[in-house]
Amino acid sequence: SQGCIDYLRANAGELNIDGGRIGLWACSGNVPNAIHLLNSHKEIACAVLNYGFMLDLHGSTVVQNAAEQFYVVNPNQGAESFPEHADLLVVRAGKDEFEGLNEGIEAFVAESRARKCKLEFIDYAEGVHSFDVLDTSPESIDIVKRMLQFLETRLKV
Repeated sequence: SQGCIDYLRANAGELNIDGGRIGLWACSGNVPNAIHLLNSHKEIACAVLNYGFMLDLHGSTVVQNAAEQFYVVNPNQGAESFPEHADLLVVRAGKDEFEGLNEGIEAFVAESRARKCKLEFIDYAEGVHSFDVLDTSPESIDIVKRMLQFLETRLKV
């Protein structure tokens, strides 16, 4: 992921993008990696974080456990690990089967609001893990469109 960000910045002109305004789309176990990248690269303007493992807040070890089980990045570094500079869209799948995942999303959203971060939240009560791939309902399609619109509006110059 670090290599991808570096590549985008180094080749922005050729790719016809603004290397200073990068957005992320992350799902599930890739969300901790996205949070790590948000903390490492202040030029990342925004991120869509879908039904993912977030941060271990308030004594939780869900992300730590997921990192050990699924070999994902663990972005937990204390208070400085909270990505306050970027616009975020967090999406929760209400019927997600991963234990502790939705509680982690709820804690992350609450902490974001307490810090007055720029955060939008979509709670898809009927959504399952990977709903954006598995669910072709009108509500799922609408949520995917909203995620794309979020990125589009924040990345336009």
